[in-house]
Parts: sequence; C-alpha cells; structure tokens
Amino acid sequence: FRRVLFRSFIFEPRFIAHVTMRRLLQPLLPARLRVLLPLSCTAILVSVITRIALALRPEVNLTAAAGDAFLAFVIGVAYDWVTVTWLLLPWVLWLVLIPNRIARGWWYRTSVVLLYWISAFLMLFVAAAEWTFWEEFGARFNFIAVDYLLYTHEVIANIRQSYPLGWILFALATIAVLLCWPRSEEHTSELQSHSFI
Repeated sequence: FRRVLFRSFIFEPRFIAHVTMRRLLQPLLPARLRVLLPLSCTAILVSVITRIALALRPEVNLTAAAGDAFLAFVIGVAYDWVTVTWLLLPWVLWLVLIPNRIARGWWYRTSVVLLYWISAFLMLFVAAAEWTFWEEFGARFNFIAVDYLLYTHEVIANIRQSYPLGWILFALATIAVLLCWPRSEEHTSELQSHSFI
C-alpha cells in the first residue's frame, strides 16, 4: 500500500488528494454536499496563490520577519475560509432543501455543474482583477475599488484600452473548464442522492 501511495503521490498527486479527501469526508458529509468541497478548496487555493503571487512581486518589500509573514498568511487563509463559508451558504441551503424529484432531472444536474463552472470562473476573475488592481495602485482591493463600482462605464472603457480583455476572459474561462471538467461526472451522481427532507 505504501508503494502504491508513494507512486501515486509522485506521478499523480490528484489521485492521493482525491483518495484521502474521499476517505476522510465520506462519513462526515452527505453526498449532496460533497459537491461543494472541491469548490471551497479551489477558492482557498486560488486565494492563497493570489496572495503568494502578489507577495512575490518585485516592488513588494517584505521587510517583516519570517514569523510575521507566515502569521499574516495564516490569518489570510482563515479569513478566506470564513468568506468561502458565507459565499457557499446559499449553495448549501439549496442542495439541502431541493426535493429528490427535481434533483434527479438532467436539467437540474446540468445547471448545477454550470453554476459550479461560473463560480470557478468568478474566483479566477477576481484573482486576475486583483492582480491588475495591484499593478495600478500597489495595493489589494480597497476603497478605490468601491469607486470603480460607482463609475463602471469609465472603468470598463479604461480596462478595454489597457488590457486584451477578450483574451483574458477566454483564458480564465478555459482554466475554469479545466478545473471543473474532471469532477462534472462525479457531481452529477452526487447530486442525485437523497435530500434531507
């Protein structure tokens, strides 16, 4: 078993994560809610990668001690978990309350997988927006980002002039498909499991 586990870890890391996650969470999570686990892990992973990428930019001066920087990353991940929990709450309520006769329909399963893809796309979009916002202002989203929401027309015109927006959106959509595609068949089977009511 150890040899198989070692080979799996070296040659196919997704396998070990999938097997371990499934074994640990099988008894804890009802089948319908297992759909949300990879989505929440993807959200945390995108956020951590964004945080690391911004910290490694050449203009960032990391003068803090290693312990302080590590503590900042840990606190950031804790905030990310809280944010993901709140954002997934409507999904949880929907998946818990949906009756079996609706959950077994092909249109319902297809729409949930589509919503899963849209969620992954939005996570990647926010990460890309945060990167470009940093290039402009040297900071993560702050009160200036709120002003951007108030003057949407001017901001979108400026972004279209500054960046190849079509190519960026296409790349983000492709990455979101690659993140969601391997799990879509598993999602559809989990969604058909019994409801809680």
